Amino acid sequence: MASSRLFNNIGRIGIGLAIAGGVINSMLYNVDGGHRAVIFDRFQGVKPDVIGEGTHFMIPWLHRPIIFDIRTRPRSVPSITGTKELQPIHKIMTLKSVLNQAFKLKNYKTRTSFAKRLLEWKPAADVAQQIGEQCLNDQWPPKPDRVLPTYIVNLDVPPIERWKDVIVTYKNELSDLIAYLKTFIIEISPELQFLINLIDTKLPAMADTLPTPYGDEMKGISQASGLPLGEIVLYNIFYEISSLCTSVVGQDQYGNILHGRNLDFGGAMGWDKINHTWTLTEKLRPLMVQINYTQNGQVLFKTTTFLGYIGSLTGIKPGVFSISINERNSLKGGYIGLIEWIFNINRNQSFITLAIRDMLTKSESYDQTVKYLAEVSLLAPCYYIVAGPKAGQGVIITRSRNGPDDIKPLGRDNLWFIAQTNYDNWKKQPIFDDRLTPCIKCMQAKGKNQVTFESLFNVLSSRPMLNKETVYTSLMEPATGRFESYWQYCRDEDAPCRPW
Repeated sequence: MASSRLFNNIGRIGIGLAIAGGVINSMLYNVDGGHRAVIFDRFQGVKPDVIGEGTHFMIPWLHRPIIFDIRTRPRSVPSITGTKELQPIHKIMTLKSVLNQAFKLKNYKTRTSFAKRLLEWKPAADVAQQIGEQCLNDQWPPKPDRVLPTYIVNLDVPPIERWKDVIVTYKNELSDLIAYLKTFIIEISPELQFLINLIDTKLPAMADTLPTPYGDEMKGISQASGLPLGEIVLYNIFYEISSLCTSVVGQDQYGNILHGRNLDFGGAMGWDKINHTWTLTEKLRPLMVQINYTQNGQVLFKTTTFLGYIGSLTGIKPGVFSISINERNSLKGGYIGLIEWIFNINRNQSFITLAIRDMLTKSESYDQTVKYLAEVSLLAPCYYIVAGPKAGQGVIITRSRNGPDDIKPLGRDNLWFIAQTNYDNWKKQPIFDDRLTPCIKCMQAKGKNQVTFESLFNVLSSRPMLNKETVYTSLMEPATGRFESYWQYCRDEDAPCRPW
């Protein structure tokens, strides 16, 4: 009896210790070296404190740690400079090499002094003008082989089947692009490593969290291409993170509205030192197409897009509106919204390119489109550039994630056009990427009497609006539904070309 009681007591103690150990274990989490964490509180949201390396306590159920990889990695810095004869020289080196070279020239003791020296290295204004700024008149018409191919997506077909036929034709190019994208995605920011880690876990399930019909369309693309669903989801959320663009809306002396845009994509994603191109940009070109979305046998709207990408970057709904989207460079970029969506912290917001497709599908007027895009909660900051079929209908909507920071209508500042790149248009543009000022100068040089497809194409084919990242130019006329898209190439043999 005594021994039986002893074993019973030992058993109870063992069970108690096991329970206690389990409770304690559920209250601990580790942050490994080179990582940081933030805590999501079910009642308060994401806490502001950043947690460093080590073992830490949390309250089970109430708290959930989200861990990021912040380890530094080599980053390539492409640079174009010139000889005294203004011949372009392409150089590429890691950021470490840049710093080493700089400190060989002079012993900089502070970051401020080094920053001042970097600014001293910028080319003089007259040299920059000769190397990088143009306002061409002879680029129209483009050669026939630069016209993007057109395909039809029938919205009357079940979403999972809509893309099947066209995707099968391009599945090898899509597979090659996504493989490269996975390799270089963290070049944009180390914070994005978490996306790669989630491809086989969280991202496939993310398709089921998207509004109808987008999740089923992604599943259909996965089935047709043979690629894992997680990779298709990654490909479709990538614009929430990074791209560059130039958009222009102009009105002629008769009140006719035209809309043009360059899509620049792929910078910082692998520089080809032999061909002086961005590798990702070149891999995107074969996937560029025009899609005519039909319903009840009629064209409902048209877009220019990458095959396999279901959001809309550039589009027109004939007689209603045209639209383009530009990335807004911001410290609070799209990765924050993605984290909130993937981990179900906040799904009461829209993906920035799916919001456009929603409007192309449902909107009945220019005003309805502008109101929705100004007010809807978004995963990422951006610029929406919208044009309508009537005189005066043009606007740049500068968006934060929660609402508009500025709405600039056509006609403000007594201008007959509006232009937008990737920085707030009311602020001084950065010296390393000022496409807005040359664009405005060129539009003013063309004049109000030259608001035509020809003049817009010439403006968008002029450097630096045309650069090494430029993939295509689209031209749109909302009133008639005329929509043309062309592959673009920036070749150094024509004139020195900027990396971005």
